[in-house]
Amino acid sequence: DGQVALITGGARGIGLATAKAFVAAGARAVLLDRDGDEGVRAAADLGNAEAHALDVTNETAVDGLIDTIAARIGRIDILVNSAGASIRKPTTELSKTEWDTVVAVNQTAVFLCSRAVVRHMLPRKSGAIVNLGSMSGYIVNRPQKQSYYNASKAAVHHLTRSLATEWAPY
Repeated sequence: DGQVALITGGARGIGLATAKAFVAAGARAVLLDRDGDEGVRAAADLGNAEAHALDVTNETAVDGLIDTIAARIGRIDILVNSAGASIRKPTTELSKTEWDTVVAVNQTAVFLCSRAVVRHMLPRKSGAIVNLGSMSGYIVNRPQKQSYYNASKAAVHHLTRSLATEWAPY
């Protein structure tokens, strides 16, 4: 109740459902989504929410927007890294550009957003970061042909454990 929760990929799907749960629990939801217009519509429907267009793969944009939000609101209590990407095609047909896109959204963005938010959490010695992975990060989820997606989600699982170990003392 009264906490500030940032949710990447917050305009639809799991991100939007998560934002709804936070608002229902009394938190202020900040939806971060590449589709700013859809985010604004979703935030208006939620009530205690706001939305910002953000490319979570752009380091400068992530750092700048999160710093701006923290300065304006005064704190960030929760980050949910929900943005995700998948391209359903066999690995033999996947281009390097498509590989880079999946890794950038599913893995690199988790690092960028977590790093930017934790800089505001560590001095307060308070906060929670939730990174959404996938069962496909633990198993080969057949019959989907998505080795690149599976690898990116496995990286999210391990990054999450590693960051927890690094930041837990704070």
